[in-house]
Amino acid sequence: MKPRQLAAYSKSLQTGNVIDLARAKPDLLTKCIEQDGIDTRSAAVAGRRLVVAALENLPDFQISSILRLPAPMRRLLLAVLEYESLVDPIVEITAAKLRQALLQHVLSRQRVDGFAVDLIAALGIFSFNHEFILSESPNESFQRGALDQTKPAHLAMSAAYKQLPVTDEARDLLQTLRGQHVNRLIQVQIDEPKQELDLRTSIPTLGNIKNTVSNAVREQYEENPYPRWWRMTDLSLIEQYGEKSILIAGCGTGWEALEIALANESASVTALDLSRSSLAFAQRQAIKYGAKNIKFFQGDILELQAPPSFDVIVSSGVLHHMQKPLDGLCALRQVLRDDGIIRLALYSETGRTPVIAGIALRENLGLPPTPEGIRRLRDKIYQLPIDHPARALLSWRDFYMLSECRDLVFNVQEHRYTLEQIGNLLRAGNFKFSEMITAPNVFDQFLNEFPNTSPDDLATWKTFEDNHPGIFGSMFQFKARPV
Repeated sequence: MKPRQLAAYSKSLQTGNVIDLARAKPDLLTKCIEQDGIDTRSAAVAGRRLVVAALENLPDFQISSILRLPAPMRRLLLAVLEYESLVDPIVEITAAKLRQALLQHVLSRQRVDGFAVDLIAALGIFSFNHEFILSESPNESFQRGALDQTKPAHLAMSAAYKQLPVTDEARDLLQTLRGQHVNRLIQVQIDEPKQELDLRTSIPTLGNIKNTVSNAVREQYEENPYPRWWRMTDLSLIEQYGEKSILIAGCGTGWEALEIALANESASVTALDLSRSSLAFAQRQAIKYGAKNIKFFQGDILELQAPPSFDVIVSSGVLHHMQKPLDGLCALRQVLRDDGIIRLALYSETGRTPVIAGIALRENLGLPPTPEGIRRLRDKIYQLPIDHPARALLSWRDFYMLSECRDLVFNVQEHRYTLEQIGNLLRAGNFKFSEMITAPNVFDQFLNEFPNTSPDDLATWKTFEDNHPGIFGSMFQFKARPV
């Protein structure tokens, strides 16, 4: 099937909020999940559910039992591990059980081959993508200490717990296992990190990073680039700007910047970020996807010195991490043309209630922003009563990756806003609200409730939110124009 046919099949699986598993075919789901650049979210949900059900219905959670799964289900299992995101507790529990079973399988056998090798490699990719966020018991930690790093299967198994050495020796040893899944493990855990290390030195800088908070934020994202991503969006869904000069102010690892660049090939895109680690990740992805119209720079929004030269500025989830967001907004106004437009995303005070509770819990426990500290907080949240506000974080995607979880509840700087405060911020920065960016059904609901009001009236959007608390999620996304 062609990509568009796969996207249509994925879409057909969902009616409202219900996924029709009766129509879910493992081989078609595998093709959907492996296809980059199309919207196959429904197929991904169906794939995860089928895999979890297949594993949990086994008479025992042993690799010998998994090896007896039908071939289409085995292929789907590999695809889910290699390409999908961990997004709920059930999948996390299943992944942890699978890791323990594989570890015991490797340690108990002289020879590991066939599908078991493919499964070990796929789990290594999954673990790297999620930055080894799964907790492990003391017994599992003791058992993995028996892994012999000179044995290929043992080295591959260790990739489910920590990153492989970025060396030719590790690559050569793993290649003796053979197979496309092992090759992809080598690519993800050895080749791509090495490429990022090489790219770091070639990224130009724009001025110095002087602000104390900016440097603290930079250090956080040097250690934990955000967000981690490995799939491209369906570019037909991305806004078209034409032949414009676009600044992505705070591009992180380049997901949004590359969406815009690839969907607007005639545009000129400049992407700026504090973190060289994030920028190296973004530059590698730009090479992978063949983006020719984007340039990356390390620098602070506060130090922008260019004359007004940009038609469009996009700054999503950035200003609220600055010491004084208004200073950042004013700096962006200086480089935006008078007839330009800015697209912003700022944290919502009401939409981040679970995050606020998670931050308070982290502060009470005195946990540091280290991998172990993040895992300990996650374990604590799992143990909370179901009615505790922080417990709702179990439904947030960012809860399931190390860097994302640090960004979520360990951030060094965070401001949150009401719509009234956003209005004040825009006025102080010489901007006027022009458009709320929200789901089509929410926009239609707004128009139905306020048929005689212009959609650029922020006060009416505030009334709408008061009537429907949390309807905008954790962030307000909107556009504004210079006054």
